[in-house]
Amino acid sequence: MFKNKRIPYIEFLPLIIIIILIYRLMDYSLNFLNFFKLILGVIQPILIGLSIAFILNPIMMFFENRIKSKYKRGISLALTYLLCGGILVLLINVLLPTIMSSVSELVENLPRYLDTFSTALTKIFKESDLKSSNDLIKALTNFVAKFISEISNSINIFLTSTITTIFRIGSILLNFVISIVISIYVLKDKELICFKSKQFFRAILNDNYYTKILTLANNANLIFSSFIVGKAIDSLIIGTICFLGLIIFKFKFALLIALIIGITNMIPYFGPFIGAIPAVILTIFDSPSRAVGMVIFIFILQQFDGLYLGPKILGDQLGLTPLLVMISILIGGGLFGFIGMFLGVPVFALGKTIYDSWIDYIFKKKNIKI
Repeated sequence: MFKNKRIPYIEFLPLIIIIILIYRLMDYSLNFLNFFKLILGVIQPILIGLSIAFILNPIMMFFENRIKSKYKRGISLALTYLLCGGILVLLINVLLPTIMSSVSELVENLPRYLDTFSTALTKIFKESDLKSSNDLIKALTNFVAKFISEISNSINIFLTSTITTIFRIGSILLNFVISIVISIYVLKDKELICFKSKQFFRAILNDNYYTKILTLANNANLIFSSFIVGKAIDSLIIGTICFLGLIIFKFKFALLIALIIGITNMIPYFGPFIGAIPAVILTIFDSPSRAVGMVIFIFILQQFDGLYLGPKILGDQLGLTPLLVMISILIGGGLFGFIGMFLGVPVFALGKTIYDSWIDYIFKKKNIKI
């Protein structure tokens, strides 16, 4: 009966592909963490591209507001990426050789630094006349030596696995290029993207919820842009002051330490402590007697930032208490590492805004006055 009937195999191809995709997703969904990592890995270039566009948008708007031409979007977009690319190349040419020189010097002199560290410990324990000081010195020296050996082995493993390293670097560069391209298209068509997003939410939500979504989006934009730009300016100033101070007081590895302090300063509260640890360790290796001076210098610098510079730049825009800031950093850091520690603060601030709005709504509904 079906002898002369041709079965259209090609029509089953989309169904087969969908079944395979569903099977793979179900396989990953059995382990939520793997499933989450899979989704995050797929959309990572998109998220990075959106983040780059978000950060560069104020610069593009600065140029666009001052250009009188019908091609002002294209010109301002080109000027933005030329400016940022030029700054990046300049920083690489100026900072990278100095940083690499400091790291190279640190690696070459590690045995000498270890001896200096051991000698200083011996002197301290002899002067304090503590019992079993020799055993403690040996234990500490062995710990540092083992730590250095582990670092050296890790570096050797990283360098010897050349093929894997090249593929990883290639993958990172490819994702970065894709992210840059995505950011360019996002900045170019940002009004259209916003319009289509509003259309979508307008179509699926009623007037009340649509207004709330727009308010939430505006609050998110204000919180994230204020925090990221303000904290970047604050950390740049602190890093510069740190570098100049270390140069004046003739500390070694001044640029490397200032870079660490500037980057970790992006994290509120915990950043100064995180940055101080490697700074003090580097100073101990070179001159243990100056480590106390490094601690005092960083403490004064961070007090200046926390009590004057930070509030002057950021103000109280986030509306978070110190306890909520600490909780947001701990949760963000535990889930997503350094990026989570940084972005956890504005995310919690946005969550607090949503919570406050919800509380106001409940109180108005119940006619509760505070």
